[in-house]
Amino acid sequence: MEEIEAKGYATDCKPDELNFFSHQNVRQYVNALNNDPEGDKYPEDFDGPYYDSVELNEPWGNCVAIFITEPGNREAALKALNRYADNFVKDDASLTRHW
Repeated sequence: MEEIEAKGYATDCKPDELNFFSHQNVRQYVNALNNDPEGDKYPEDFDGPYYDSVELNEPWGNCVAIFITEPGNREAALKALNRYADNFVKDDASLTRHW
């Protein structure tokens, strides 16, 4: 996961468009990255930063990011997801970000 290491997060939408993970299987990838295939570990079980995910649920679909739990990475991932969502609805007047 070069993208995650380089900037602290990676998304399944633009700008990264990593299509091997989505909101349906992101926990599987996060667990694998954390060497926790069953997802049994809690945040306090890790000695340092670990991988986690954040999801943006929109009326037209979901987008998700995997990030390293270091200061600012979750916020940067959410900012990228929101920027993508804003641009997505700009391109199609029939879409909205409001439920």
